[in-house]
Amino acid sequence: LGDVVINPENGGTGYKLKTLEALAYGMPLVATTAGAIGVAEPFKNHLFIADSPKCFADAVNKLFHDTELLKTISTNAHQWIKEYKEKLTREFLQNSPA
Repeated sequence: LGDVVINPENGGTGYKLKTLEALAYGMPLVATTAGAIGVAEPFKNHLFIADSPKCFADAVNKLFHDTELLKTISTNAHQWIKEYKEKLTREFLQNSPA
């Protein structure tokens, strides 16, 4: 297990399971805009979006060299996925037949 998850995906559609899984484990994540479809909004400092090789490298280096930032992003990722699951549960229950 590493300290940072990266998702450099440049295409595709729908939710990115590896991205959701990283957030569920509270892993700091660096992803392209395409790799963060469905999880970048509302942005709450729970991941880094990087769409160029330089931005990707800068984000990963920043996380490796700043342990407090690494911990903060990890905590934020875990909190974001918790709120996301609660939102999905509410929507499911509201739309379920009685």
